[in-house]
Amino acid sequence: MVRIGTPECQVVRILDADGTPLTTATTRATEEEDALALADVDDPGALMDYYFGRGERLVVVDLNGSTLEGMLDTRWQSIDRIWWVGLSRTFAAFAINRSSPHEAARETVVR
Repeated sequence: MVRIGTPECQVVRILDADGTPLTTATTRATEEEDALALADVDDPGALMDYYFGRGERLVVVDLNGSTLEGMLDTRWQSIDRIWWVGLSRTFAAFAINRSSPHEAARETVVR
């Protein structure tokens, strides 16, 4: 299981900060509670261009019809490039609780 409450191998859409689709991918298991690891990225070149070419990191993940905001990151692991999206605690809580992002933000402020 992916720690943020989504099943492994679920298809997600990755969009840029303006909401323009970049690519689709599947989720994979991760040890991080506030990260969404990506596998089987359909167009890794689009992520490469966004991350390195444009120098952008902020992305929107379309997950089960909900959108989550996060920071795109990458690194080499052995001979493969891996990608993940680090979710803010507010949005990670939203993914776990399935409440609206505004309710999650309000809960964070109230606590």
